[in-house]
Amino acid sequence: METIDEIVARTLSTILIILLHLWLIRFILKQYLMRNHHHGGQEGTGDKDRSLLRKISDSLFRGSKIDRKNPPGPWLSLPIVGDLYLLAPHADDPWWAFDQIRVKYGPLVRLRLGSFETILISSLDLMREVLLTKAEYFADRPHFRRHDYYFNMNRQNALALCDWTETHQKRRSIAHAAVIPRFGTDNFTRLSDCCSKNIRILIENLQNLNRSDQNDNLVMEKDQINELCCKIFLEFLLDFDEKSIANTKENGHNFLKNLAYNFDYIFYDINQMNLSDFIPSLQRFKPIRKYLDEIFKKSQWLSGEIGKIVQKRFEMIVAKRKHQRPEESPIGDARTDKIGATNPDNSDIDEILWKTQNQSNVRFLDLIIDHHLEDPEKITWDEMLFEIADLIGGSSAVSNLLFRLIGHLAMNQDVQQEIYDEIQTILSSRPDSDGIVRIEDQAKMPMVFASIMEALRLSLSPIVPHYTRADTSLQEYFVPKGTMILFNIYHFNLSPKFFAEPFRFDPKRFIDSKEKRLRKPSYFFPFSYGRRSCLGYKMVNTILSTTIANLLIHYRLTSIDNGEKIGRLLKPKGTVALPCELNECYHIGLIERC
Repeated sequence: METIDEIVARTLSTILIILLHLWLIRFILKQYLMRNHHHGGQEGTGDKDRSLLRKISDSLFRGSKIDRKNPPGPWLSLPIVGDLYLLAPHADDPWWAFDQIRVKYGPLVRLRLGSFETILISSLDLMREVLLTKAEYFADRPHFRRHDYYFNMNRQNALALCDWTETHQKRRSIAHAAVIPRFGTDNFTRLSDCCSKNIRILIENLQNLNRSDQNDNLVMEKDQINELCCKIFLEFLLDFDEKSIANTKENGHNFLKNLAYNFDYIFYDINQMNLSDFIPSLQRFKPIRKYLDEIFKKSQWLSGEIGKIVQKRFEMIVAKRKHQRPEESPIGDARTDKIGATNPDNSDIDEILWKTQNQSNVRFLDLIIDHHLEDPEKITWDEMLFEIADLIGGSSAVSNLLFRLIGHLAMNQDVQQEIYDEIQTILSSRPDSDGIVRIEDQAKMPMVFASIMEALRLSLSPIVPHYTRADTSLQEYFVPKGTMILFNIYHFNLSPKFFAEPFRFDPKRFIDSKEKRLRKPSYFFPFSYGRRSCLGYKMVNTILSTTIANLLIHYRLTSIDNGEKIGRLLKPKGTVALPCELNECYHIGLIERC
């Protein structure tokens, strides 16, 4: 009598044999039909035969339209895995493998990655077509089940990973107002003060460190940068400052440390490319289920902690509304605003929301709670809460890029010295300076911003994949609904065609040698374009520029262990994320300046 294991093994073998036969039939039919499509055939009975074969073939091809021009791609697509086998030899560097596919098949390639029909694009014209010209057709996101676990089993709660819906557009407009304050507004001043205060605290804490390397220098670890960025986001977006952190039920430092670590854990994971994303059936296996449960547990803890902060403010606003006269608007009226601002993206951002946040002193948390109270069906409590948590989680993206830049500068002393000289020029021009570089000084720091751009280039920060909402086309090729679009940033950022010595850290490539000002070439767009571009680019530039400038005033950054670990972890691999475990990430030596 057969055991259960033997029955399962025999069943799986039978299924695999059937799939192989179906794939072989599919391949033969496809070659036959494509040959007849391109070369024609005799009329009569042959046409009926071809029509019947076409119907059979379409069902095997899952409805593909062979009578429309399909993009080029690999001829061998295996059952279940599709074209994933092409990436297998380069699992540690998949974007290099994608670029080799571009070399073989051209700038537009059809692939099947597991269960996902995919188009890989590698030209500026194609990217503009997807992100701008035909953006309405490509605005959704592919559904990777793993992404559900970050957002209470519903990725539509996310900002970056959800589909393009009316609800998402409303939530995005509120988020846009929160993280992109206009120069001269109260919120801009708040952000400036928030950054300056927390960077000053970081410098003081570094000076009190007892840890030292073999040369008796202070040692900086990634968690200190994670906590800095998390504090800035908490204070600026939620008014949850140092005092509020200290008053949490658990020890204030432990609360901040756990919050920053868990956000960093999620950020690291979300930047990985897992086989089970493309073959969802693998998620039934116990080790993967256990891993997904751990992600869910951490994300639930994070949303719970952020929820406690939001709940307190929510109760205050509700109590205030009970005593408020009906004619008093909680968020003001942008129509009466006298400041003549212009909305940079009228089609995608609610004008009133944008003006309200950027031309008044209204706080983000108050703004989003007010909109929830005005219409709880349009913005539910969960949608509001996960938007807030998602934005605070953006602190991990900023901290990882910041620590990458710190690593690059530690390995490039000449660049570090040029930035130091640039900062000293700024401070010497202000006799009454308090020794702090602020957001207002950004225009005087081209070398700092060029270094940020160079760190972004070498990180190969990928554009989040898009997903077609309807049948459409790219150039002359048909692209069906439900196709994932991958953007080959590797080709632009690391090609000698665009950047000389592309693997070398050289910020001066982003500075106009004649005018000594920053320049950004059209083929470099780390924050994407269009309606789904990154919301946090100003927070990135603001926090990175002020932190680096003030850090270099006090310390010279050095590598530890001859920089071997830094060099390995900063190798371009298509992700900004660095390891979240301290023993896996590099440390930075700090030499105090005299």
